[in-house]
Amino acid sequence: MQKRLTRSIFAALGLLAALGASPARVGWLIVRQGAVLMVAGLVIGLVLVQGARQVLASVLYDVSPTDLGSTATAGALLLIAAVTACVPPAIRAMGVDPVKGLRAD
Repeated sequence: MQKRLTRSIFAALGLLAALGASPARVGWLIVRQGAVLMVAGLVIGLVLVQGARQVLASVLYDVSPTDLGSTATAGALLLIAAVTACVPPAIRAMGVDPVKGLRAD
């Protein structure tokens, strides 16, 4: 998904680079977008877990659905995986040539 997003905003990235944005700033933009999506998904998931507490209690073995340690660990691992998945598209976005980006469309 992040790869498709980066391709769709190729022209905008070229414009940013042409206006003087540093490559690090462009890369941070891509990583930040992915992290925001992940945090939104994590919040929605936590709300759904709280709503499905009864069902989860019957399925989970020796772990309660409200166990803060397990929930925090799972959330942190998902956040790390999402940010790691955003790095390759961010690296490609950092290498956008301003001229090619402005001509794209």
